Amino acid sequence: GDKAFKGYLGSVEAGKDWDSTELMRKSGPFPFKIMLDVGLSDGFLSGEVDQLLPDTLDEAMTEKKQDFISRKQPGYDHSYYFISSFIAEHIKFHAAELRKAQKVVTEAVTAPKEFAQTAGKPIK
Repeated sequence: GDKAFKGYLGSVEAGKDWDSTELMRKSGPFPFKIMLDVGLSDGFLSGEVDQLLPDTLDEAMTEKKQDFISRKQPGYDHSYYFISSFIAEHIKFHAAELRKAQKVVTEAVTAPKEFAQTAGKPIK
């Protein structure tokens, strides 16, 4: 949002490198599933602030064919209570996604079995 990007990074333009929608448009899709939760009573969704745009991120993920889950949570805002209500699900979800990604990487870099016979032995 304007206030955060200006306050932390100096300008809205500088914030584009950290904006999730811009990152998706520029670098997506990513090789893992993404989970997004938004509280529907979040003051940043509308009114004076109107800077949280989850539907724009959903559209960017759809355009990039990103695998994702986007959940809209009624009765929740942008508070600690919102985060604490869903953090365990997110940790479990992302841990599973990281394990999947780790397995793919491990399979990609694991040497064939016949190489194991020469592992750690001097080259002749």
